[in-house]
Amino acid sequence: MAAVPWIRRCGWGGRSRPWLIAVCGLLPLLWLCRQAGQPPPQAADPIGRRLQLQLLEDPRPDPAGASCRALAQLPVGRTELLFRPCPP
Repeated sequence: MAAVPWIRRCGWGGRSRPWLIAVCGLLPLLWLCRQAGQPPPQAADPIGRRLQLQLLEDPRPDPAGASCRALAQLPVGRTELLFRPCPP
């Protein structure tokens, strides 16, 4: 650990507080283990936001026929919505 000599020179380490060096070394390791164990976000995960939009057109079938698309107006622009399966 490169920071150990600096900590001892400042009087924070050494015989009086060896637990400080141990904690400072273990915290980043624990954080990395926690980050590595989390799965990456998926497309189906909820994002926790509520959007208000207005449909500009009725959903119409996609040329491939597997879904429907509709244009929607958001407060900051427009987006295209994809419906699988098509709404009745």
